[in-house]
Amino acid sequence: EIEAFLSALPGVARAAVLPRPDALRGVHLVAVLVGTVDEGAVLAACRAEFGALKAPRAVHFVDHWPVLASGKTDLAGLEGALGWR
Repeated sequence: EIEAFLSALPGVARAAVLPRPDALRGVHLVAVLVGTVDEGAVLAACRAEFGALKAPRAVHFVDHWPVLASGKTDLAGLEGALGWR
């Protein structure tokens, strides 16, 4: 639902939402995007659409989008590209 919303925003070419560890809540969501869009505008739009608890807490931009042979997003590869693995 959040990925579909992000993908529909002007200037977003690709979007994924990944969980990140959070000491207080267990996990929080982070958006990963390819595109030319303002981070603050993305976060504000997500908060308005989904509320503060469900909206991603941060946005990261990548130049290379890893995909599996099936054409789906390689989430492990995306985490690796961000230096999370």
